[in-house]
Amino acid sequence: VDVMGNLTIKGFTRKISIPAEMEYLPGKLKARVGKEGDLLIVRGQFFIQRSDFDLGTRTFLNKAGNKVKVQLTLIGAAPKKTAPSINPK
Repeated sequence: VDVMGNLTIKGFTRKISIPAEMEYLPGKLKARVGKEGDLLIVRGQFFIQRSDFDLGTRTFLNKAGNKVKVQLTLIGAAPKKTAPSINPK
């Protein structure tokens, strides 16, 4: 899946496309936070040019290359809704 959008850093906006992998994990929320539900994990990586965002104007950053790899992992949780309890009187 390719995720497309705008990336803004320091007021500079560039259009980007990120190749991403998605993994749906039904019923795995409980192992992570103790609640019933599902997880969705999205992983991707892309490169930016520091010069496109005016990054690295200080001398200590001059040792780093202009091309920078950005890796991301997003985790979405979908807790299962529980039915309301009924208290008969």
